[in-house]
Amino acid sequence: MAAQCGLRLMVKRQAGPLLHQYAMDNDCCDYISANSGSNHAVREAMELMLGFIGNFDHVIASRTRYDDEYKGYFEQRQRITTRNFKIDAGSIVASD
Repeated sequence: MAAQCGLRLMVKRQAGPLLHQYAMDNDCCDYISANSGSNHAVREAMELMLGFIGNFDHVIASRTRYDDEYKGYFEQRQRITTRNFKIDAGSIVASD
């Protein structure tokens, strides 16, 4: 999947030093998180992506003000059902 993404982030795992090295040596990731998955790695990745698209300051300002734009985003986010995906025959598909 990493080869198909525009910005490839890898979540750090203490148990995966060889996988981390492989990912770097084979250009499979652009960034490895400083934190593990159980220690806010997703938040770290999302902040990085907001910065990458030049939107970090705007998003944080909107959130801290809890303005209408943020309220609208939050309401939409709460309506989303999380889905899981897998690779099946070389394609990324939803898993049930």
